[in-house]
Amino acid sequence: MTQQYTTKVSVIIPVYNVEPYLRECLDSVVNQTLRDIEIICVDDGSTDGSPAILEEYRNKDSRIKVITQENRGQSVARNRGMDAACGEYIYFIDSDDYVDTVLLEKTTALADEMDLDVLVFGLESFVESGEKSGELQFSVRSAQNSPGVFSGVGYMKWAKDNDAYPPIVVAQLWRAGFFADNALRFDEGIIYEDELFSFKAFMAAKRVFQITDCYYHYRRWKDSTTLKPASHKNVESYFACAMGVLKYAFRESNTPEEDHEIWRAYVHESMLASDFYYFLSATEKAKVTFESKMENELFRRMIITATVSDKDYRLLRAITWLPRNVGIGFHCLKEYGLRDTLRLTREYFARLK
Repeated sequence: MTQQYTTKVSVIIPVYNVEPYLRECLDSVVNQTLRDIEIICVDDGSTDGSPAILEEYRNKDSRIKVITQENRGQSVARNRGMDAACGEYIYFIDSDDYVDTVLLEKTTALADEMDLDVLVFGLESFVESGEKSGELQFSVRSAQNSPGVFSGVGYMKWAKDNDAYPPIVVAQLWRAGFFADNALRFDEGIIYEDELFSFKAFMAAKRVFQITDCYYHYRRWKDSTTLKPASHKNVESYFACAMGVLKYAFRESNTPEEDHEIWRAYVHESMLASDFYYFLSATEKAKVTFESKMENELFRRMIITATVSDKDYRLLRAITWLPRNVGIGFHCLKEYGLRDTLRLTREYFARLK
């Protein structure tokens, strides 16, 4: 049965204690030149003045819906917003950022014209006045439009090869039917939910295009994820992303091109987990733990082993072991199972000691 949509775009905004910035965010959305939108704000248990601001805007604009929940994190809030969405397209914005008012008009027009599952566009950051003004700004944009419409797998290869891959959902406009057809959800309880979600979504996408236009403005302030001091949660989240990629690899038979992108994603997330772990204090390192014994053992062997004495040499050996043994690793996992693969991994790292 074909899904019936009642509006063009569902804009989903998770909200948690962003009183100083929420009005600017909401203004940038309610003033979009595309008027046929719904704005779903999910209050994730805010304890400041954010709920009052949401109520004020809801009373002024009938397109705004407010969902309230106990504090359960951004992934849960986004999933609840998706459940309530009635738009042909879905767009996510963080409540401490803002967007250009032409964003939705421009992107939906192009997505319609090209029949896209996802349109990727540019993002730029700025440092909030008085908040670590010495921090470098960053941007996520390609130097050129993608040379054509890609499959999601082809897009990831092109974007990563050209240093233009944005695993950030606020820089992506998605077709709602694509989400529904592929049962896509944000993994709950991790910090970097965008990375794993984007990976899964692009692996499934059939039509992807990227443009250079920069419509999103990302605010960096003391409570931004990018500026908070690193903790055990950062390590656990990146490792959870690595495990999510690994689990995805064995859902079905993959092509060599898919295996290549899966492995690149797995290596990337594992390296980030290792890098964060290396710079943690001893107290924070001791807090790193996972629910399953398998993940604790795999983390200990693949991450901690790479950061003991003679760290640089062991880290290089651990990292290069992954791409050097990609064929062996996938063959062993698919033919003999995870237990024997872990046994071989343990034996390999034991020889490094």
